[in-house]
Amino acid sequence: MEPYWSTLTWRLYRILRNVKDEVANLSESRPDLALDQIETALVRGFKETFGMEFEKGKVSEYEIEKTDELLRLKYESDAWNLQYSRLQSQS
Repeated sequence: MEPYWSTLTWRLYRILRNVKDEVANLSESRPDLALDQIETALVRGFKETFGMEFEKGKVSEYEIEKTDELLRLKYESDAWNLQYSRLQSQS
């Protein structure tokens, strides 16, 4: 059986390949940034903006189930993934 994150990465890739022109790619626009720098900036940004605290740990079974549910019901659908493109074409 594949590790969960490998499966999740593949599923996200399938979703995002349809909208790749609509998203920024940090590895192209800022190749000087290391992954740990990006992680630190995101955590700091969420803390400063929303007052959220993060702690490192393992993904719980509940989080895996909710992720699968959101992927299945929302993020894997063309309706969700193409909504921005449709809005742009209407303006």
